[in-house]
Amino acid sequence: MNAAPLDYLLLDPRERIDYRVARGITIKEWYESFRPEKPTTELMRYDEAREYLGIASSSSFYHLVERKFFGEPVTVRTQKFLSSENVYRVKLNDSTLVPLSSFRLLLQREQFYMSFDWFKPSFRKYFRRGIDGHQPGLSIVDTARVVDYLKRRKLVVEKWPTLEDYNHDTGLNLSISRLHSHIRGMVRRGEIRLTPISKDPRSGGRVPKLYKIEPHHYKLVVELERRQLKLLQSGVTTRQLAEAMGMSVDSVGERLYVGSQLGLLHPELITYNPLTRDARGGYVLSQYEASRLITGDISVPSLTAFERSKGIEKVKLSIVKTKSPLKIIDAGIERELWQRARAGQNDAFQILLAVYDDIICEEAARYRYGLREEDRRWFLPTALFEFIHRFEAHRYTTRDHVITFLREKLAEFARQERPSWISVNQRIGDGKSELGDLVDNDRRRW
Repeated sequence: MNAAPLDYLLLDPRERIDYRVARGITIKEWYESFRPEKPTTELMRYDEAREYLGIASSSSFYHLVERKFFGEPVTVRTQKFLSSENVYRVKLNDSTLVPLSSFRLLLQREQFYMSFDWFKPSFRKYFRRGIDGHQPGLSIVDTARVVDYLKRRKLVVEKWPTLEDYNHDTGLNLSISRLHSHIRGMVRRGEIRLTPISKDPRSGGRVPKLYKIEPHHYKLVVELERRQLKLLQSGVTTRQLAEAMGMSVDSVGERLYVGSQLGLLHPELITYNPLTRDARGGYVLSQYEASRLITGDISVPSLTAFERSKGIEKVKLSIVKTKSPLKIIDAGIERELWQRARAGQNDAFQILLAVYDDIICEEAARYRYGLREEDRRWFLPTALFEFIHRFEAHRYTTRDHVITFLREKLAEFARQERPSWISVNQRIGDGKSELGDLVDNDRRRW
């Protein structure tokens, strides 16, 4: 086994480059420098193999031969030989192993915050046996993995901030229990990432954990925590607004949401309030906007009215995009359109025309009262306009009421517009008379 690779692997990346440049070698050449020389013959006598492998005890060597550690012996003229390729493979494996005993000295010298008794069970999966079969070791590749982990772990332990640093740097200054409760909430919400590092239990017993925070991420979360803490100390929370306005917390939250959507208010969302241990959090508003909201200088519509306005805008957009009438519309949005049309808003009336377009087309297509289809199509929107302004929306918003009213108004319009000779035909009462045939022909012509 060879402990030399450890000296190189402990160097920093820049120092490794300088090491190779000074010797004029590549990383591949450095790795191959630990390979033994290959035998020049295909077969090796037992004494040559034992000398090549460096096994001092002949009994240990013959024990390995009996176990066929070097493969099946080859007999040539009553003399036994070993395959040089198999012997070289065993020598290569042994020469590239770093003995486990060298890690004991490494842990003591480099201060990796890990005892040798804890190192062995932690990295047992990398252990491999050499020629003797007793002293374990690690390959150069696995040694590089272990050394890299130990160096990164040392950096985390020494340089990365802890939860206590977070408590101090943010200005929270919470007790340990409240700090842990606050951090658990942040972890559940995905606001902070913790890296657990197990402490070395030198005295035995349970392995404690030390939670660390990556430095770059630590700067971001500390800045966010300071900002939220400043807002909590200088602003007005949702609960305080609810008490001042005599409303529920949910109602105030809805008002703040609508105000932010309309650009009237600029609340900040606080997911957790560490000062009051309020796990629900809420919005925080500046004192200036909070005072104007309480006094009524800022008027924010209710969430229902806001959602209806948004729904009307979606209906307008759908009419513009699809160029087709709407047959199904939310009842609340329809009532809002009804009220706006009664107030004289023409765009609301145009949307209602699109909503009831199928009814208007169906009634206009039916032949009734001697009117032409063009006359019926021209009159029906006027009748709908009268219907909207005559009746309250909450009483007559069903499609059946609209159809009934339109038919009644259409009949009234037809009675006013039909020719006088139709009454003469009705007085005769004979559908097969000459006058009746004349009317039927004229009707078909229309």
